[in-house]
Amino acid sequence: MSVRHVAPRPLLRFRRFGGGYRREDVERVFGELRSTVRSLELELDLLRQGSREHESRLAARRSEDSERLEGGLRTTEEGGGSELADDAVFPCELSLDAGPFHDFESLSAFEGELARLPHVVDIHISGLAGERARIDIVFTERVPLLGELRARLPYTVAARGGPPGPLVLDVSGPA
Repeated sequence: MSVRHVAPRPLLRFRRFGGGYRREDVERVFGELRSTVRSLELELDLLRQGSREHESRLAARRSEDSERLEGGLRTTEEGGGSELADDAVFPCELSLDAGPFHDFESLSAFEGELARLPHVVDIHISGLAGERARIDIVFTERVPLLGELRARLPYTVAARGGPPGPLVLDVSGPA
């Protein structure tokens, strides 16, 4: 039964003498009202159950994403830093510390390649320091960025760090 359904007004007969409604009519209307309330309660219970199921799926998804991000970090033997796995999932807004870029043309080409990645909404180069660039990137959804970078871009990319700080990308020119 749909909540938006508007029931027609019940027919109640008015007694000619003494005023008021006939007892049978009032009891029939109350019976219909009880039936309507019961069906609305059942529908509300179904909605609550569906909501709990959605909440549990969302909690499981959050847990999986968290585990994937944490599992994506692995300590490298050399250098003592941490290297990220291809399937590490990153938030929708991310800062990159990328480089080295030896000239503006190579930085511009890298920015253009980033813009072609799926789910990219905005890219902004917010700073340059030496041969490295600070790039802010916004996605429509959380993505396994490193896997996308390595699969789609003609660059060799090594990554470390990441949220809450910037994701550090060491980029080697087009492969």
